[in-house]
Amino acid sequence: MKVQYLLAAVILSALMACNSSKIVTGEVNYIDSQEPGTIQVSAAGYGATKKAAIENAERNAFYNLLFKGIPGSQYNLPMVPDGDKAQAKHKRYFTELLDEAGYKRFMMHSEPNSAFRPQVRSGENVQNYLKIDVTSLRRDLESHQIIRKFGY
Repeated sequence: MKVQYLLAAVILSALMACNSSKIVTGEVNYIDSQEPGTIQVSAAGYGATKKAAIENAERNAFYNLLFKGIPGSQYNLPMVPDGDKAQAKHKRYFTELLDEAGYKRFMMHSEPNSAFRPQVRSGENVQNYLKIDVTSLRRDLESHQIIRKFGY
């Protein structure tokens, strides 16, 4: 009986580690906006490896900027209003941007700012420092007709 529980726990943790790049959390904190059109944030990421955890942190930062907003910053409101409807309508764009690492085009800087911390349920955890070019991201969203230009 114990062997069955142990086997089930191992399989479950392996499955969770494989899917950890899809974990989206609200663990994104505003740091600064020294240059106009940019934002600096710290984001938590989870993954089975250091690389996966860093990519998950980067994805979390962009997901929060787009669909939730970053509290305490000038981007405290989501860039994409009605995120669920926009994600359904522009599925291909958001798949490329978030799931296929298209967001890296808008990243000016990314570096881990903490050591890995083991997490029982979701693999490794890392805090990552990011600097994002929000102006370029906004222009890209406008050119793909996901958001309207300001003032129109």
